[in-house]
Amino acid sequence: MEATTRALVLPVFRRYWLWHAWQEGGAAVGSAASAAAAAPARHWREGINLEEKAMLLGQQASRWVQRRLWTEWRKLETAPEGSMRNRGYRMAQSVLSREDPTETFFKNVPSKPAPLEVIYPTAFKERLVRRQLRHVAHSGRQRHTTRLLWWTLAMVPQLPLMMTPLPNITVYYTGYRIYSHWRAAQGARAIEQSLEQLNSKQLRDLRVQLLVWQEHHPGFQFHPKEWPAKLIRKEHRYLDMLQSITHVERLRELRRLRDSGGELVGWRKAAEAASERNAAAAAAQDPVPLLTFTPSTELNELVRPADRLHTPLGDEAALAVAKHWELERFLELVARARRRAVGSFFPSELTSAGGGGGGRHGRHNGGSGRVNAATPLPRGIWRRCETARVSSTMTRVSVLADALKTMYNAEKRGKKQVLLRPSSKVLIKFLSLMMKHGYIGEFEFVDNHRSGKIVVELNGRLNKCGAISPRFDIAAKDIEAWVGRLLPSRQFGHIILTTSQGIMDHEEARRKKVGGKVLGFFY
Repeated sequence: MEATTRALVLPVFRRYWLWHAWQEGGAAVGSAASAAAAAPARHWREGINLEEKAMLLGQQASRWVQRRLWTEWRKLETAPEGSMRNRGYRMAQSVLSREDPTETFFKNVPSKPAPLEVIYPTAFKERLVRRQLRHVAHSGRQRHTTRLLWWTLAMVPQLPLMMTPLPNITVYYTGYRIYSHWRAAQGARAIEQSLEQLNSKQLRDLRVQLLVWQEHHPGFQFHPKEWPAKLIRKEHRYLDMLQSITHVERLRELRRLRDSGGELVGWRKAAEAASERNAAAAAAQDPVPLLTFTPSTELNELVRPADRLHTPLGDEAALAVAKHWELERFLELVARARRRAVGSFFPSELTSAGGGGGGRHGRHNGGSGRVNAATPLPRGIWRRCETARVSSTMTRVSVLADALKTMYNAEKRGKKQVLLRPSSKVLIKFLSLMMKHGYIGEFEFVDNHRSGKIVVELNGRLNKCGAISPRFDIAAKDIEAWVGRLLPSRQFGHIILTTSQGIMDHEEARRKKVGGKVLGFFY
């Protein structure tokens, strides 16, 4: 029996939709879990002819490569902190966090046409979802095919590096991009073939309905130049589509007989019997199409497509969707899609820790309280703002608390960058620990000969961060209690402490059996 792949359609913001595919049962396509649960594969020597033997040999080699890659990935995940494998794992996580969500969707779709169920909110019409899927598949196939060619050409001058003792990181990355684009192009091509089959099936069903209608209305004839008459006559423009659905159904019947242990003679008899059926009987015994569209009321209530016209999809809705369909690492995928959607519609203004709006469209004035010049305000409000700026002075309570709050707000808005000022040694060490665990990207300290600035790259993995005030004293034996108080789980997030041996996370402090003062947390 063919495994069914399900796909979710989520409106992220305005016209940007997120497509996410997974196999029935929660396992990703091509993963080790799905490979283990699948039926035992045939050996290449069991092929009937040379072509089938070559196909089985290629599938066997692909499965061997996937097992090796999965084993190496597990070694990277379980590598000790600070080792070369651990650094490679963090680098791989950084690469995956920048991948296009649509590319991930194509890679999760089976490489050959297989049953695919598309689940979409009831606020959308099936025709719109189908048209968007066709557009995404067509543009994705062209884009990934072109990039596959360019990355293959980029691999050629790097091949001599494999014969040298120099690090081959660029070769590995280029090889990964080649495989990723090749796999995404296969998934997009499979979706296009499924859509063509669905179009052919609907066209054949329409022809059967027209024939039945003519039988019930004797003497009525369609105009020869109208499309119903052309469809009934099977003219050239419709003949290819009608023949393609018949060919696909024959192949599916042969595949079903082969999987059930049938012989070649039985296949030929089944093919001959299928070709002799009339149109009405064939329509009544049609197999389930490979591509089906299912409207979901639950998904419509969770994502609220009407609200997405004004505000991006939030983490609460994404968590609810992931919990309802039991999806893994779905929040990170939504964060990547939201960053692309919001970044394409809004200017990437750099939010500062001082509270004033800044960026490319307005002059940043730190904590002076002056309104951003990019916002048009009435003259009376401008006068009141100027008076308030002269008569009041704001004081900063905590540099760390303001910076973490600014990062949290920027992450919620889907920003790619955030500007923090002023800087401090504690803040730099805190950001270093966040980057070490992969919750943010790289950050850069800008020395302006004043208080300093820090530009932080956000990768969409940060869900919550904050400073603890006052800085409570924590003994080594009380770390576990604080973990349960501040973090959602013991395996998710970190608490940062300042100890006599420096600033470190709670895991390192527990390993060294030292206590200190709590600075903040992130997860």
